[in-house]
Amino acid sequence: PRSLCHGDAGAGNFLHDGGAVTALLDWEFAHVDDPHDDLAWVAVRNQVQRRPLAVGAVFAAWQHSTGRTIDPARLEHHRAVVLTRMLISCDAALARAGEAQPPTVQSMLRPYLGLALVEALRRAGAGIDRLDEIEEDARARWAPSPIAEVLGDPTDLDDLGGPW
Repeated sequence: PRSLCHGDAGAGNFLHDGGAVTALLDWEFAHVDDPHDDLAWVAVRNQVQRRPLAVGAVFAAWQHSTGRTIDPARLEHHRAVVLTRMLISCDAALARAGEAQPPTVQSMLRPYLGLALVEALRRAGAGIDRLDEIEEDARARWAPSPIAEVLGDPTDLDDLGGPW
């Protein structure tokens, strides 16, 4: 069943009081879709933010509160979609800024997202003939990145296979 999706769910967009989430911020990407979309956003944001949440516990709580079951294959598919959206957003911001701008979050995050997307596509079972070539290019862009040591290996994605 389709649900209202936030479109950018994750720790950076939750307001909380103690241990309770009190609000969700930044609804500009809200849409009606498969709820796995928001679950994938939580996983991806968690990955980029270096795992501030116990994703397994979050997914278990979601299943308990909704009575729905998470499908790992759909979650993997949506993770690749989320990373694609993030890449498009980074590329658009970089194109608007032009090359004369100082380094931005987008310019530093873009190489990470490119390599993470390759791994997400593999995990989702994408049959892309040139995926190894794309990965090689993504690794070459990631290696000199100033945040490579901070964020670690982008292909070390969280296991979304459950059970939760």
